[in-house]
Amino acid sequence: MIIDGVNLSTLGLVVQRRGSSRAAARVQHAISGTPGAARRVRIGNEAPEARLLMLIGYLRGSSVADLQSKLDELKWRTRAGKDLVVEWSDQTGIEYVGRRESLDVREINPGAWIRKGMGVELAILCEDPRGRETTEQNKSTNGSPPLVLTPDVGTAIMPVKITIKGNNTSNLVDPTVEYRDKSDAVIASWTYSGTLTGTNTLVVDSERFTVELDGAHAGGDLSGTIFDVDPGDGDYLGNPAGPDIRLTAVSGSADQFKAEYRRRYQ
Repeated sequence: MIIDGVNLSTLGLVVQRRGSSRAAARVQHAISGTPGAARRVRIGNEAPEARLLMLIGYLRGSSVADLQSKLDELKWRTRAGKDLVVEWSDQTGIEYVGRRESLDVREINPGAWIRKGMGVELAILCEDPRGRETTEQNKSTNGSPPLVLTPDVGTAIMPVKITIKGNNTSNLVDPTVEYRDKSDAVIASWTYSGTLTGTNTLVVDSERFTVELDGAHAGGDLSGTIFDVDPGDGDYLGNPAGPDIRLTAVSGSADQFKAEYRRRYQ
């Protein structure tokens, strides 16, 4: 297991068994996102499942002092309340984000086959059960609307961050971003009420659920639905392609229309 880029084997941890299973998520969000951002509130149990990552093994050191030092390091790296980015060492390119559910350490009886060792059970609960790519992807274009982006997809619904930059000579007025399925039907859309010049950058992030204009909160100027991308809305013939994200406007041009995302996997 790799936590925040550090392979636990470097701490003397020897894995005997590991697992990844679904579990009921005890952590609930009464309100998700920036207050006022598109005026959306999530209440109750919208995500009843989480992913539990379990590691069972033993911690080994060259001496009692070395063993204690490594145990302290393990406890510090997986301390309670800290967000943990976790990768399986043989599952490259995919990571999970969670928090320590439990860390149990037990001494091994004298004379056991592991000398100066301690048994370890580490459980990490990921409220979001989907694995995400470690590398961010993006699609980008520019010019006069309509402009279309088709993100690549994994096997699970993924958040997406949309960036729109205006144009100085042909200001972009009231841009609308539509989410369309493979049959070109509009599933969801949002509209920014305002004008974007070449010095303006609008960012709408469905993972953080924020709306920002030039770095400042602008949720009150957005109407409609901030959407995620569902691979089920796309086309799996050939290389899996997601649904289209289309920019239109009353008038004007965009210096940049970009979608950034990390593919998600079940």
